[in-house]
Amino acid sequence: MRSTRGADDTEQLISGEEWRALEDSDLEDEFLDRVLRGADAAAITAELLSVNGVRVGQKLLISKVSSAHGFDDYNVSGHPEVHRFTVGHRIQPGDKFNLYCRDGRKVGGTWAGSLEASLKRSLKRLASK
Repeated sequence: MRSTRGADDTEQLISGEEWRALEDSDLEDEFLDRVLRGADAAAITAELLSVNGVRVGQKLLISKVSSAHGFDDYNVSGHPEVHRFTVGHRIQPGDKFNLYCRDGRKVGGTWAGSLEASLKRSLKRLASK
């Protein structure tokens, strides 16, 4: 909890999923500083996460956490099975990328040309198994 002198009391809420995404991207301090200066929590959350993450559908948030060793590494929030995936820097349509499941499995996805299309297709295929 943070407070600032002279600021009016206010109560604003964001979801636990959004807070975890801010934490995963190391953005919680920036978020709190802006809210304490009077910004709207929902608007700041959307702004910060849109810069650092991609929403897929209504509930899924994808945040890039690393771009080392020839791969982009992403955290996934809001999916019951997949918590992470990696995509090679030189991936081409039809190439495979890795999805990491909460139960410890690693499964392959097929690149469809964009992050959103590839993830949607791969998660749909995973759900049908």
